[in-house]
Amino acid sequence: MRDETDEHDAFALFATRLHKKYQPVVQECMDLVRIGNVLFRRPLTEPLHKVIRFIAKIVANSNGAVLTLNENGYGNDAMKVARSMFDGAVTSAYLRLHPDSVEDYLNYDSIRRWRFYEYMVSDSPEYLGRIPKDALEAMKQEYEQVAPGFMRRNNKLWDSWRRGVSLHAMSKEVGLGQFYVPFYGTASGIHHMDASGMRGQMTFDAFDVEVAPSDRYVHEALAMSHNLTWRVLYDFNEEARLGMHAEMEAARKGLMTAWEVVRQ
Repeated sequence: MRDETDEHDAFALFATRLHKKYQPVVQECMDLVRIGNVLFRRPLTEPLHKVIRFIAKIVANSNGAVLTLNENGYGNDAMKVARSMFDGAVTSAYLRLHPDSVEDYLNYDSIRRWRFYEYMVSDSPEYLGRIPKDALEAMKQEYEQVAPGFMRRNNKLWDSWRRGVSLHAMSKEVGLGQFYVPFYGTASGIHHMDASGMRGQMTFDAFDVEVAPSDRYVHEALAMSHNLTWRVLYDFNEEARLGMHAEMEAARKGLMTAWEVVRQ
């Protein structure tokens, strides 16, 4: 075990080395922050545009989390964040192709909230008294209003607003399918701590955990985070017609150039 001084030095040295290696990428990520700040201030009226904006802003914010985790050598945890960014990027792109699904996307929240209440009834009844009666009644009414629209032929509700369409299928439809197995599958193993996730975080010389600061997964998490942030901003700009196509194209070229420099 390192003492506190050695540990501080190890993290400081790691951050310095990381900044040097990935400086072009970090600069491009900061440019995406600038573009995002401009896009997010634009007025919107369409529900679809507002939903995609919301998702895009979450993904862009998570890019900062990935940068922070990677800077400190927590690439394995950065993979978990990037995994959620993949969900967001696929969802926003899918809604662009299926704009009629935005209502399902929003309405299914009433299903989720009512199911959460039902779980509380069976598993944590001691907390039920905290729910105001008028709030419970409103939640029940919202559930009863939308539930018939999500009923399957077997009289059971769909498990998601996607109505049986898998995330894998969605990712292929929006052009991100090539990342599903190698990236999303790996990140899911880490997130769920199954045997593959354990193996992926194992030291090379012993049956032990590779702890921070470590290079493990830093490159993969940062590459996906950068790519997915660009994608959600691109989809938001294009769908809402916000007039920053030239800036997004320049950012795409900057992204490719930055990673070419890093790989040299």
